[in-house]
Amino acid sequence: MAVAHFASAEGTAARAQAATAARGLAAGAYRPLGRTGLTVSAVGFGGYRVDDGTPQHRAALEQALAAGVTLIDTSSNYTDGGSETLIGAVLAQHPALRDGTVLVSKVGYVQGRNMELAQEARRRGDPFPDMVEYHPQCWHCIHPRFLADQLQRSLERLALPALDVYLLHNPEYFFADWTQRTPAGGLGAARDTFYRRCTDAFAELERQAQRGRLGWYGVSSNSFGEAAETAEFVSLERLLEAARNAARQVHGGAPRLAVVQCPLNLFESGPAIEPNQSGGRTFLEVARAEGLGVLVNRPLNAIRERRLIRLADRLAPRPDHAENAEQALVDLEGLETDFAQRFRSSIAALLPPEAGPREPFDWATQMRTLLPHLESMEGWQQLVQQQLYPQIQQALGAATKALHGTKALDQLERWTQAYAMALQNLSRAIQEHVAHTEYGQAVALRDRLTALVPESWRALTLSEMALRAAATVPGVTCVLNGMRRAEYVRDSLGALAGVPLDGAEGLAVLKGWR
Repeated sequence: MAVAHFASAEGTAARAQAATAARGLAAGAYRPLGRTGLTVSAVGFGGYRVDDGTPQHRAALEQALAAGVTLIDTSSNYTDGGSETLIGAVLAQHPALRDGTVLVSKVGYVQGRNMELAQEARRRGDPFPDMVEYHPQCWHCIHPRFLADQLQRSLERLALPALDVYLLHNPEYFFADWTQRTPAGGLGAARDTFYRRCTDAFAELERQAQRGRLGWYGVSSNSFGEAAETAEFVSLERLLEAARNAARQVHGGAPRLAVVQCPLNLFESGPAIEPNQSGGRTFLEVARAEGLGVLVNRPLNAIRERRLIRLADRLAPRPDHAENAEQALVDLEGLETDFAQRFRSSIAALLPPEAGPREPFDWATQMRTLLPHLESMEGWQQLVQQQLYPQIQQALGAATKALHGTKALDQLERWTQAYAMALQNLSRAIQEHVAHTEYGQAVALRDRLTALVPESWRALTLSEMALRAAATVPGVTCVLNGMRRAEYVRDSLGALAGVPLDGAEGLAVLKGWR
């Protein structure tokens, strides 16, 4: 069977009707995606951390589709293109689902392979214009030439001739870069430049839609809910004006900007509450008035004061977690002291300058300081990936080089094996410690949320209540949740079951929470 080019109004409505009948879902489990004519599930598959090399990711996506999820969200930079490749492979295996499944991807980030592409273009003397070099490892671009290049690459990874929805992905990086550089002209001039670039980008997307390569387009921004005076604020009304101008330039008709995306959760409620549009309206109020489909992300991963708060139940930790962490630190400390006594003088000359006067292995000391401040598993994993392992590998490389050809190298190898085992023990102990912190947070969050939600919700898990709260805010079409594991799929689908999702309970919960 050939794979359909686009999702269709008939196909998406048929899938919604079949799933509702099969699972006995209540009203609101499926909604119109704004003015597109398409129907989508109230909870969508978020493809942020899935890739084509992990079998459980494929299984989770197939499970979600089989259970009636009819919208998939991904991006060109998710797992460096692996997310799009996985989704394309699964849809190719299930071609009958394409007609009834809305596929959304995003564009703008320049990382990984895209960074290599951009740097190679620069070396050739033909760089992509209007590149925002926000960070050495993260650039951003929405120039028409870059969009055309990226759409082609996304379609190739998805193994599809066309895409239902294509979103500019966090274009507010322009403002983040501007605030770092603080050029002449002030914020007003910066905003004029930004919306001019958006107009140019929309004109390219209008042309791509005319060519039959995409159905609709829009913007995904983390700044839609910010106060209007905030430097990185993105105005939905000015984007709509830019889209109308772009459509007039290209074909003279109505623009195909029809979908927008933003974070929305208990702690980031700005899109529903902040009056940052004309007439004191909120982002969601303008989106509803303009007939836009609204996708919301991060329903369970709230960011508050640069700290991640996970809105999900946690298992109670082992009662001896504190003793285990202390013993693991003592064991690691002993090995690090042993290293300093036996090898420090031998490798001092080859240590990297940034090591300074401190010992190359002093993680026990550092962890004693950091442990009280670790509040999430994500924070620990970030510390391990970005600091601990790279520095340990660097120091071990220097030690091995210094001791090459000496009898001490054998001793170093035995020490390294013991140190690796001690690090594993410490990692497990710290995860238990973090679980204790997260468990306490989850209990407190659940108690607070339970007092705000309707009686019929109170048997749900914390994550199901948080998903249902986001899904019942007026103006929200689909809540995107990461479903890379089977249990995450079950949790997401639990939010669709039971009581109707077509009320306004979520807005009352957000206002009560604030």
